[in-house]
Amino acid sequence: MSSFHWEENISLQCYNTFRIQVIARYVVRIQNASLNELVQSSLFQIHRHMILGGGSNLLFVERSYDGVVLKNEIPGIEPISRDDMHTSLKIGGGVTWSSLVDYCLTHNLGGIENLSLIPGTVGAAPIQNIGAYGVELSDVLESVETVDLVDGKTRTMTRAEC
Repeated sequence: MSSFHWEENISLQCYNTFRIQVIARYVVRIQNASLNELVQSSLFQIHRHMILGGGSNLLFVERSYDGVVLKNEIPGIEPISRDDMHTSLKIGGGVTWSSLVDYCLTHNLGGIENLSLIPGTVGAAPIQNIGAYGVELSDVLESVETVDLVDGKTRTMTRAEC
């Protein structure tokens, strides 16, 4: 029995900032980084797939997507180390970027306040190396945990590797 819930024929209109009406053949909501079972499933292997975060850099041009949409909903903002000068956080890829900035401001963690109001999710931020007003994500990023969508294995990439 699969621990992933496969939804069929789901509207993605509320998941893209252009609000384009498109129907996805399958949607799987990802809430943790353990994807080994998912990527080995026959449905996943026979269909094309895409990852969907906040949908702010996505423009659908067809009325349907005949594949699997992996909706990144990995939650969490967790402090993992702190000293007088630095704090390291572990952040789920499904966290909205604005929620992360708000968290940092609320907890007096400086460094990314110039990146407020940027749409999207934390999971997409390293790919885009988001930046504004002289600050880029690469200035504060330590590492990224990735999942290989061929074998489901996780890997941690350093800032230099990103």
